Amino acid sequence: MVFSPFLPPPSTQEACRSTPSHPHSADSLLGSLCREMGKVLSRRSQIHAQLPRCRDAGLIRRLQRELERMAVRQAEVHAVGLALRSTPGLDPFGVAFLVELCRRHSLA
Repeated sequence: MVFSPFLPPPSTQEACRSTPSHPHSADSLLGSLCREMGKVLSRRSQIHAQLPRCRDAGLIRRLQRELERMAVRQAEVHAVGLALRSTPGLDPFGVAFLVELCRRHSLA
């Protein structure tokens, strides 16, 4: 569907009707979550390597808060991964891979 600045936007029903349905959209969601977890684990590993060398108290606090936020996000993605186990039609190996990534602490 093409949107033009000269025409009014289509209604929600028109947009939904013309948007192709992708049977593998959940698979791309699964891939996105796996990539996100890879980035989270990599960043956590970087922070763990930097913290012992850090001498600035403000920076230490900021890095620790970042670690806490990433731990929360990791738990959220883990919960999603566990919920996806019961989703029919998804690649069970992809879901298992996501759950395994979420169990890891870092990619050190």
